[in-house]
Amino acid sequence: MKTIVLLVALAACRPKPDLEARCHDIVEHLRMVSKMPMREGDVAMLMGSCTMWMEPTLACMEATKNDDDVERCKAAIK
Repeated sequence: MKTIVLLVALAACRPKPDLEARCHDIVEHLRMVSKMPMREGDVAMLMGSCTMWMEPTLACMEATKNDDDVERCKAAIK
């Protein structure tokens, strides 16, 4: 019984990726879902701003599926 509880607890304790890695993943996701081309300068600016976003904004950006979703997330930041 103790072994099962320990295994469940360890499985539930998956660490979140650090913010920089998460932002990198979000930027790559946005590059795939957006129809707008993203140059290196755009990527650098987005990475810089991503590190200042709060959790709801990060989750919103991760869930985007198209440019309209991205714009809704950006509008919520302001």
